[in-house]
Amino acid sequence: MKLKLLTIVALYCLPVVGHSLSLHDRPLDELYTAADAIVLAQVRGVSADCKKSNRCWGYRLSFDIKSSFKKSARAGKEVEVCSEIPLEIGVEYIVFLHPYSFQPISGMKKCAMLLPRDGAFERRADGTYRVNSPEGAISVNAHENVYSTNAILEPRFDEKIAELSRQQTKED
Repeated sequence: MKLKLLTIVALYCLPVVGHSLSLHDRPLDELYTAADAIVLAQVRGVSADCKKSNRCWGYRLSFDIKSSFKKSARAGKEVEVCSEIPLEIGVEYIVFLHPYSFQPISGMKKCAMLLPRDGAFERRADGTYRVNSPEGAISVNAHENVYSTNAILEPRFDEKIAELSRQQTKED
């Protein structure tokens, strides 16, 4: 009995190495490695099939690509991806696109690429923000208006992407 208990405690205490199973707020290096392409793109359209429900389980987003950070994508090209999150039409995002087989969306027809839940970032005047973060904040302004946001600041975003790109180039 003591041996079984000791084995269970030892297994529990061993460090675990691997990748996050959650698709929320994975580190940038993990997102970068898993992504087939990383692009700056403007949302051109959003469509969804909500199947008689108040909640949509999947979206088709069409983007106009502005530039590419990983794998060359032609600027000006339009691409359609599947996503579990809607993004705002007309807004530019940096998106980490995965192969659709990475995590298919239930009920969605197959798309060429998938935008994972934690794979969209938006540049604002004061930095780059991760969109759709469960760690979003509630803030109160001077007029006591309450605002909720699902975006959190991603410190040193551009520096981290540049470093990951240099590492990728060295490996290739």
